[in-house]
Amino acid sequence: MSTTAQCTAQWQVTPCGIQRKVNPQEAPFFDELEASGQGVDFLVTYGTKAGGSLFLKRCLVYPTLRTIPNDTFASFQVEIQPDQIPGLYLDGSLATETASAFEIEGMLKVVSLIADKKIRVERIFYPAASALCGIEKVTLINEGEQELTFALDAPPETLICRGRGTKGVYRAEMTHTALTTRLQPHRPYCFHQFYSARIAGQPRVQ
Repeated sequence: MSTTAQCTAQWQVTPCGIQRKVNPQEAPFFDELEASGQGVDFLVTYGTKAGGSLFLKRCLVYPTLRTIPNDTFASFQVEIQPDQIPGLYLDGSLATETASAFEIEGMLKVVSLIADKKIRVERIFYPAASALCGIEKVTLINEGEQELTFALDAPPETLICRGRGTKGVYRAEMTHTALTTRLQPHRPYCFHQFYSARIAGQPRVQ
């Protein structure tokens, strides 16, 4: 089967976009999608590793934070590796996610499963319209019959890295709105993660 035919078979047209359902037996794959606002380019690399486990990497470019004068290609960039993203803890144990589906309906939606806890995880990635910020909306759905305790393994604000440019020192930060809570059966719980940048000394992006 040709590469084009394979791609057509893997991605299916839906009423609102396209979808690729994951078969845990298929070979690992990786793809990427970029979306841009006025203050950020948000690039997400997504796919599966061996056995169908979920892979996600986030890269953000902030075009207004120049690192070299008069060079439109010299913008402050931040690459966030998978191990820098806070883990999901359920009843005190770090969860392992298996990829279920990838959907593109104007925005990238990633669906994964935490099989041993009967949790469905939905992530939607998009850039802020004007702020220097990439946004990740995370929804947890308890598909089991037992309550579970959820916690995110990160403080509300984390410094990812610093850089220096034409406007001074730059700070890239990750913040989130997650709370330690009980996941009720068949009820969704939603929180957001924000990947922002600013000039040191200026207010953090809200």
